[in-house]
Amino acid sequence: FDPDTTIVVRGSFELTDFNEGMEIKLFSKSLSMDQAVYINGHLIAEGIKREAPGQEFLLEHAILRPGRNVYAVIGPPLVKRHQWEELNTDPGVIRVKTPEPVWKRCAFNGLAQVIIQSTQQPGDFILTATGSDLKKSEMTIKSTAKVKI
Repeated sequence: FDPDTTIVVRGSFELTDFNEGMEIKLFSKSLSMDQAVYINGHLIAEGIKREAPGQEFLLEHAILRPGRNVYAVIGPPLVKRHQWEELNTDPGVIRVKTPEPVWKRCAFNGLAQVIIQSTQQPGDFILTATGSDLKKSEMTIKSTAKVKI
């Protein structure tokens, strides 16, 4: 590239919880007249004309890493078409889609709710709880005779 007619714009983005299930896309914007886009030194696309539609790129996990990732654009600088035009300085957006976790049934935040119906006779109820990977537990509830008023 010609250093007199080429610009290099660099930035970075963080992937804090990077995992293989994520879908990561770059929605780039034109920072150059005819640009090449790199992520961590890997060419993502080249020959992208100014304001070309469809600057959307699915990023392969092999070129990404947890933490800081570097984004670079190389090409001839943007030129104003009109004196009032403001040149773009926004490199675009990285979208990270994380899949939903596998659904698990969990009623009452993992706590149990038990309803006991009395026969109205005095005595003890013994409530026993068991389950896989749980220690057996018992609770005794005293029932007294109903007092008539």
